Amino acid sequence: SVVRFHGTDLYEERKAGYIPFRSVLFPSIDHFVFISEDGKRYLTRKYLQWVHNQHLFRLGVPDQGLNPQGKPDVLHLVSCSYMVPVKRIPLLIEALMLIDMPVKWTHIGSGSQWEEVDRLVKKLPQNIEVELMGALKNSEVIEYYRQTPIDIFMNVSESEGVPVSIMEALSFGIPVIATNAGGTGEIVDETVGALLPVAITADELASAIKDFSLLADKEILRHNARKRWMERCDASANYNRFADFLSEL
Repeated sequence: SVVRFHGTDLYEERKAGYIPFRSVLFPSIDHFVFISEDGKRYLTRKYLQWVHNQHLFRLGVPDQGLNPQGKPDVLHLVSCSYMVPVKRIPLLIEALMLIDMPVKWTHIGSGSQWEEVDRLVKKLPQNIEVELMGALKNSEVIEYYRQTPIDIFMNVSESEGVPVSIMEALSFGIPVIATNAGGTGEIVDETVGALLPVAITADELASAIKDFSLLADKEILRHNARKRWMERCDASANYNRFADFLSEL
């Protein structure tokens, strides 16, 4: 038996500190497969007596093109997630309130916090343009990335596995600013954008956005983002490796 662990099935903190039947299930598993080193360390540390034959096989996304260059006078930020508390979208809005340069923020996704987010964006200053696109099909998201210049992809979650949304942004050569939640730090660092503490304040997040805007050569980050996808997030390579592993069992 092979079990692949992702996020909500792995981190007990996401399930009020308890996931049932682990003492029954884990002894029957022959191979434990993880999508991140963080997940691998987490489960091995908690259940050393049962977790053996651990393997890392990362998720990935396909090559679907490159993001076009944007206008230098307006910084375009994009985030893509459900509007739920763990994604901390209000924190991003609070940071935008502290920025005085021209910024366009696009959010893709909807959820239980839609009304709260819609209310908060009405308080943003005039230099912040907001585009709430609601829920889109993945094909629509990909087409948006193909056609719309994006300067930064934002993810300020307090908990993650390894976000597919970030992998997609990297595949398009879009730099990423993200919090070091779960396995995010395994694909995001200063060479592709910025990796921020999970316990970040709105002031610190605003400073990170401002620092990015002042970079002289953002093209290096775009090149590095695409390279990071090729090295760690390419679906054709990652899934073939996993398939080869399963075939050899």
